[in-house]
Amino acid sequence: MELYRTNIEDAEKLIAVGDYEQLNADPTKTAALMLTVQAIYNLDETITKE
Repeated sequence: MELYRTNIEDAEKLIAVGDYEQLNADPTKTAALMLTVQAIYNLDETITKE
């Protein structure tokens, strides 16, 4: 999250991706959570790969 606190523009670019309505949320926290979820999905894909 520290990365996006110093680069708010990068955080806003990351959370702007997608078709969903943007909420009035802290972009630094949202960007950090997006990267965390992406890592979890990638880990799950790696573990369950057939």
